[in-house]
Amino acid sequence: MKKNWIAAILAGAIVTAALAGCGKQNTNNTPAQSEEPAAAATTDAAADKAATTDTGVDEADSDSQNPIMNFIGPYTAKEDDDYTMQVDSGPQGQRSGTVWVWKTDDDQRTEWILDVVLNEAGDKMEYTHATKNVYTYNETTQQQDVQLVYEDGTGSLLITNDAAGTVIKWQDDKEDAGKGLSFTFSADNHSDDDDEEEFDEKKDYSDFEDPFEEGKFDIEVED
Repeated sequence: MKKNWIAAILAGAIVTAALAGCGKQNTNNTPAQSEEPAAAATTDAAADKAATTDTGVDEADSDSQNPIMNFIGPYTAKEDDDYTMQVDSGPQGQRSGTVWVWKTDDDQRTEWILDVVLNEAGDKMEYTHATKNVYTYNETTQQQDVQLVYEDGTGSLLITNDAAGTVIKWQDDKEDAGKGLSFTFSADNHSDDDDEEEFDEKKDYSDFEDPFEEGKFDIEVED
């Protein structure tokens, strides 16, 4: 009887061990989960980061010439030469620039500063947040006052060509300041200092009398 009981215990232990071995084998043979979804998620995250850090400038074109370089220089309005313009380009690899427009009167000078962006077609420069200043001078052309008129001007500059070269037409949305004006390139534009030098060179000294010319003064010399 005792032997039968011991045999039953041993048989149960053997069966339990066998079942445990099968369970362990099944666990070890379970196929590992694919890591491809994790890799895909990492790739998507990198793409999202790149999208959020885009500066708007193609790195491949960062050293290319700013196309506004084709239009830089001084211009004068054909209809009214009191209006002049200066076009300058921004950094390489961009399509930005700055345009100054001046209207000169006897005792004041009006200035518009336009931060422009050239469109892809290359025939229009658009601007927002333009600034207008008015400078007042006294009779000796010394600046007396400067007034900031506004800083929210908008508009565009249309670029065309005629027989004389580049023509820029100013369309101002704020106050229609450039209505009817067409600016043409003017290599003869120069500063006020140049005007003064040119004026001095053209002075007529033909009527000038030398006060020390012989006979002008009687000089007595005491012994």
